Amino acid sequence: MFEDRRMELLAAWHNVRDPDDPEHMAVFVRRDPSGGLCEVEVRTPAGPKPQEPMSEANAFALAAQIRRAARGTWQRIPAPATA
Repeated sequence: MFEDRRMELLAAWHNVRDPDDPEHMAVFVRRDPSGGLCEVEVRTPAGPKPQEPMSEANAFALAAQIRRAARGTWQRIPAPATA
């Protein structure tokens, strides 16, 4: 995992539910700038669930699969601009 490294946020979504709702979810795709591998993190009220490192294409595919499988209307969270 990449816990000790600075990750670049590529994209994030949330399922437009109250944060206290047990079905509230947020999905983040981050890239390790030094190695190019990415991670997908799913956050729920129960806590974060990071996935194993993978390619950027696989990370976006996994994030899409998670969003399709979960209930709710998904909305993109704007990622901060990078210099």
